[in-house]
Amino acid sequence: MVFKIIINTLYSYSMSWTEEKVAKLKELWGKGNTASQIAEIIGGISRNAVIGKAHRLNLSAKIKTR
Repeated sequence: MVFKIIINTLYSYSMSWTEEKVAKLKELWGKGNTASQIAEIIGGISRNAVIGKAHRLNLSAKIKTR
């Protein structure tokens, strides 16, 4: 039981969005970085977390033309 609480606490802590992380996300998103690249640069967050946060922040969708 204690182990599960520690793991959940660590997971929640590592996935938290600080003001600095949000600012970096906005900067990198605006420059056209992919969600995977942003996750790697920021660290401690997943690609899906980046996509979800970008969606909640109403950041414009990335449209690639071929």
